[in-house]
Amino acid sequence: MTDLVVEADEDGNYTIENAPTGVFIIVVRQPGFYPTVVEGVEVGAGENALPPTTTVEEVPEGSLRIVLTWGENPSDLDSHLTGPQADGNRLHCYYANQAPNVQVNLDVDDVTSYGPETITISSLVAGTYRYSVHNYSDRYFSSGAAGIVTSPAKVEVYSTAGLIASFVAPPANSGDTWRVFELEVNSSEIRLVETDFYELIDDVHNTNNFRMEPGVKAPMNSSSF
Repeated sequence: MTDLVVEADEDGNYTIENAPTGVFIIVVRQPGFYPTVVEGVEVGAGENALPPTTTVEEVPEGSLRIVLTWGENPSDLDSHLTGPQADGNRLHCYYANQAPNVQVNLDVDDVTSYGPETITISSLVAGTYRYSVHNYSDRYFSSGAAGIVTSPAKVEVYSTAGLIASFVAPPANSGDTWRVFELEVNSSEIRLVETDFYELIDDVHNTNNFRMEPGVKAPMNSSSF
């Protein structure tokens, strides 16, 4: 298979002379960003448009970036990250508290479809971080989970090494919030644990609503990095 390498202009447009047609894998590269792989792209004669594609800026050593993307509907999905702080209290990073401390920041809050919506953890504190996706467009309705699935929503986690985990919304049941994963941090390791279930949140501003109750953890897979 022959690789075709082109450079796009500032608007993302490019021209390939005598280009083949068919179904291809496209790799998008940009200095300072992680490569993005787009599979199953159909190319025909004339002008073609890539599907919406997100490129993620590289993070420094010791940092993590969480990226949420979705489709046209619902228009507003929200990232929620709760986690430990050095003073013993829990932080809650979301649209109403985008920079709860210097270690965590909601970089982008998208309310008009697609995303990306990103949270960057610049320095990890020992304890448990929990990341969730809330369907703000259909908040407080048990049918909100269906919108997360059919959108479809996807969550990716990046370290300085690149993409380390990717999650796609599981089949829907009752709820408006997808509990995606936990980060368990201690002095010797960082473990990413998939939680992957839905629940109904009665108040998105209440940090306690995003805690993990004893005995309710769903079956999960874990990996160390």
